[in-house]
Amino acid sequence: LYAVIQDSLDDYAFFPGNPRDPPDIASWTWMLCSQNCQWQVSQYPSPKNLITRFYNISSTEANYCHSVFPYAPPLPKVDTLLKYGGWAMKPSNVMFTNGGVDPWRTMSIQSTTDINPKALNRPSTTVVPPCNVPPPGDEVYGVVYPGQGHGSDLWRQLGNMTGPVDVGLELFGNALDVWLPCFEAKDVPK
Repeated sequence: LYAVIQDSLDDYAFFPGNPRDPPDIASWTWMLCSQNCQWQVSQYPSPKNLITRFYNISSTEANYCHSVFPYAPPLPKVDTLLKYGGWAMKPSNVMFTNGGVDPWRTMSIQSTTDINPKALNRPSTTVVPPCNVPPPGDEVYGVVYPGQGHGSDLWRQLGNMTGPVDVGLELFGNALDVWLPCFEAKDVPK
């Protein structure tokens, strides 16, 4: 997130009307349209629903995805991600982060049954697992930022040199110290 923030600040000088980085937007759109399928959907008939029950996912796929990427699959191929185990995945050398009140957290492996009844209630740990070894039991290596939303809540405010993102940066730095020596250098052909 820190790298994205710094990159976006640099890009803002060139795109003053749009502080988001166009390559970042394009890469996220490709993942959304080809694999993730994380469309905003209605929770009709919930009285707290913010999205109309008439929202048309197929139309969004056709008009949003295929206008940007005409070669995108007709529908995202979620099996390419689900093959890793979904909520039960146990990857090594991976750190997960979520905002505690981020709406997308409901679909994360850091979700809990109080926000998604189908979640697995996996505890997060800040103990760095050894290289190429997943965390023990059902633990997930990473952090859930209490009271934080989706990305922008973690940005440092102007004049504030620390913020929630620093917890994650330190956690990732600790992991990188453990994991980086496990990756062998490869000779690159010239």
